[in-house]
Amino acid sequence: MNEQYSSQHGEFIYPPVTLLYFAVYTLFPFTIAYGIQLVVSLVAASYAAWAAVQTIRTHRSLSRTDSVLIGLFFLFSACSLAALSLGQINLLLLALLVFGYRRLADNEQLAAGASFAVAAIPKLFPGLLGLYLLSRRAWRAALSAIAVGVGGMLVGALVFGYELTRNYFVWLVTNRGIKTGTLSASTPPSEDLYIVTLMRPLANVFPSLDVSGYFVLSLVLLLPVLGYVYAGVSGVRDDLVAFLATLVVMVILVPPQLIYGVFIYFPLVVLYYLTHDHRRRAIFGVSLVLINVIFVPEQFATALQALSLPSPFVADVIGVVRPLLGFASVPLLGFLAALLGCVVHRATA
Repeated sequence: MNEQYSSQHGEFIYPPVTLLYFAVYTLFPFTIAYGIQLVVSLVAASYAAWAAVQTIRTHRSLSRTDSVLIGLFFLFSACSLAALSLGQINLLLLALLVFGYRRLADNEQLAAGASFAVAAIPKLFPGLLGLYLLSRRAWRAALSAIAVGVGGMLVGALVFGYELTRNYFVWLVTNRGIKTGTLSASTPPSEDLYIVTLMRPLANVFPSLDVSGYFVLSLVLLLPVLGYVYAGVSGVRDDLVAFLATLVVMVILVPPQLIYGVFIYFPLVVLYYLTHDHRRRAIFGVSLVLINVIFVPEQFATALQALSLPSPFVADVIGVVRPLLGFASVPLLGFLAALLGCVVHRATA
């Protein structure tokens, strides 16, 4: 590794301690290593789907058809397929988040905090779940998360050296960090179809702000929403809403890509089935669809042309669609819909 925390083969974007996991794959040829990662991800997604089904069945009946559909959604929706095809660890992190939530529901706080911390180590931004733990007054879980998270970084420094750990944080701040979440108004939507961060519309509305300005403004907009949702939590549905709102804010605050949509699958699917109010249920259902829509003007134009529509009409439609998608991607609208559902739940509960 050089001083920018990269090598001749590219950039390794996780903290050094995660090498202890990924090093196992170096024992195998690439195709076999990819296959192992694929199996691990499928098992993780299957666990998350099973947990969702079990949680729903604890509170209402669920048909076998719905159970199968939930499993297929967790395994083969757009966000899941993106994670699988890219060899990403997001489905494994999803399983850790779900496991942590279920342990917390059973008041096993030490296990819950540790699970959340392990999920946060590779990507860092899941550390925002600390706010959720504090809102639950799960003090032991919060302390467990801090201990495991800090301990993981220390293990990385001890095993791979302080210099490499320092280089990671330098690289994170200077080359990746929240900078990847900033988009200019002139960026073609076709080049950013995975972008879901709130910084995208903010960069269009306030083009003169710097990166830190967008981040701070995002915090100003999102944290009060979280505070509102956290107030007066009572019961399973309220807690699921608080968990979902935290995950949504986590995704649209920092990381910029659609592949993180899997993180909100568990609470969103469970709430869709446990919500009795038709309006709130519809909002959650729309969110489930939109976060999995990869939609760019070029694809829409191709579809319209396939219908043999007049070229001037197609051009006019694309002229309207392009700036809209340049302002906010369809998946971002899906995440905002989920957050809206949380707010509506809090207001009407």
